[in-house]
Amino acid sequence: MTANDWILPWFMLVRTMYIMLNLVGLFLSSCVPLFR
Repeated sequence: MTANDWILPWFMLVRTMYIMLNLVGLFLSSCVPLFR
């Protein structure tokens, strides 16, 4: 098991979480004016 095999899954997980946070941020920023 090389270092690359250990880093790659974590890199994919972090990137997926980052994309999810961006989508949630866009969703909230688009919904906030509706609640006002």
